[in-house]
Amino acid sequence: MVLCACGLQCVVRTSWTNRNPGRRFYSCPTYNSSCPFIGWVDPPMFDRSLDIIPCLLRTRDALEDALALEQEGADWVEHWANEEETRANQAELRAKMEEERAKRLRKYLIISWLMVVMLGVYEQCTLLMVGYAVNVHYGITSMVQDYDFTNITIDGVGIYLLCVDNEPVE
Repeated sequence: MVLCACGLQCVVRTSWTNRNPGRRFYSCPTYNSSCPFIGWVDPPMFDRSLDIIPCLLRTRDALEDALALEQEGADWVEHWANEEETRANQAELRAKMEEERAKRLRKYLIISWLMVVMLGVYEQCTLLMVGYAVNVHYGITSMVQDYDFTNITIDGVGIYLLCVDNEPVE
């Protein structure tokens, strides 16, 4: 057990300087303490090791950087693919919304046209309101005896008109 000048038990650290790459030494456990250098755990390195180790470290760092760049590129490609998929989904959703809007506008147009026709037909035909009633309501009809029906259906909405030859029904 090696003690530091401050009385604490020393820890073993590794030097990564160019003069002593990978060489272990004893150090004070308090980071950035003012305790003096204590000593080396490992013996001095050969000159050849001093040349090879920094080169190996640079190669390792370059490989790690290349791997990080490749991973970042893969992440970017995945992000780009997700972005393209999102754009395609948005375009499909926009097309569906536009189609629904067009259907709604067609229904409004047909209903408004029917209202105009009904106002014009009102002068020529009389809606039967005597005996059995005709409900001009979403698909609900009552029975009517011996009269002609005009049945108009718009996407499941039935409007039934009873036309009687220009004569008011009493």
